[in-house]
Amino acid sequence: MIPPSSADLKDTLRAALRMLLQQDSAALDEIWRVLPRRQAACIELIYYRDMTQEQAAEVLGISDRTVRNDLHEALETLRDTDLLKPFPLFPGLPPEDD
Repeated sequence: MIPPSSADLKDTLRAALRMLLQQDSAALDEIWRVLPRRQAACIELIYYRDMTQEQAAEVLGISDRTVRNDLHEALETLRDTDLLKPFPLFPGLPPEDD
């Protein structure tokens, strides 16, 4: 089996995060608890409030590049938390051993 690419993992992680926030509004509180404020704000604006990165940058008063960097860091952090465990990154792949 060919391992998934980094881009595939990021896309799947983003989809899982969006699904989680749509199904469980308490997850947003957990995101604010786990992440630095600006990263949490980026996640909320983009994945919960459905803004574009450009719109989020304008609201936060930061550049698009900073939003992209904050999202990357936030996704890396969230990937290592229990928050996204109910959402397998790639159905059909064996679960990772802890």
